[in-house]
Amino acid sequence: MSELYKEHRPSLFKHVKGQPEAVRMLGQFLKNKNVPHAILFTGASGCGKTTLARILASKMACHSHDLQETNAANVRGIDDIRKIDQRMSLAPLDKCRIFIIDECHQLTKDAQSALLKMLEDPPSHVYFFLCTTNREKMMATIKTRCTDIMVRSLSTKEMLALLTETAKKEKRELTEEVLDKIIDKVEGSPRKALVLLEQVFTGADEEGQLEIIEKHESHAEAIQIARTLINPRSTFKEAMVLFKAATEDPESLRRMILGYAGSILISAKNAKMMERSYLIIDCLAANVFDSGKAGLAASIYEIYHPPE
Repeated sequence: MSELYKEHRPSLFKHVKGQPEAVRMLGQFLKNKNVPHAILFTGASGCGKTTLARILASKMACHSHDLQETNAANVRGIDDIRKIDQRMSLAPLDKCRIFIIDECHQLTKDAQSALLKMLEDPPSHVYFFLCTTNREKMMATIKTRCTDIMVRSLSTKEMLALLTETAKKEKRELTEEVLDKIIDKVEGSPRKALVLLEQVFTGADEEGQLEIIEKHESHAEAIQIARTLINPRSTFKEAMVLFKAATEDPESLRRMILGYAGSILISAKNAKMMERSYLIIDCLAANVFDSGKAGLAASIYEIYHPPE
């Protein structure tokens, strides 16, 4: 994770950019002392869902020991949800116990069913803050038991304000063209913007900074493909759609995907994620200097159709 993003991540509602409606609703819950026991934060990646959930938890005097965050992209099975169930009945050190589940749409069907039972009648001190980029993949019965908070992408004006404010705090100056290019690449996501901004700061001049931005786009494409390949529920067709749209040359793309899969293999605690990462590394081990795009496509095909 970008150090710049972590450093400038809002810790108070008043510092959150571009989410006035969400902040107003959450503030009203706190003012009325009636925070819903299940809240569903929905919106694009990197736009503040988890940040809002964390700030809300801090305002509710939730002790750090009683705040549990789970990323369902990595931990998504029913056994993991059952562990949450086991902790629910424990008395909190302070006023409440809060569970934040990120990318909750990636929970398995059985895991979502188990979560639904917990949402139906939670203890008075327990709260669930669910975050998702794909609300449609969640069980309808879960959605009906949650209070919706929509988190939107930042506008061009809001993104420009964020970038210029951050650059000023970091005592750096950026040209208008560099700022415009960053805004074009990050799709309204403040997290993506600050991650890219930190890389841009390493450029010696405007030319070097613009080159960094262009390379970042290729890297982002590779990461998106790699994440799709690692997701066991993705399909070969979905991977090919992203692969066909990629602008990087096949061999560079293969290396970047391998790098991402390697980092997951080393750091993942989930056995299935490790197995999937190993499969990707194994299938993409050979270079494609000669075979080019066809060779890389064939390697990706092997991931979805391993030999018996």
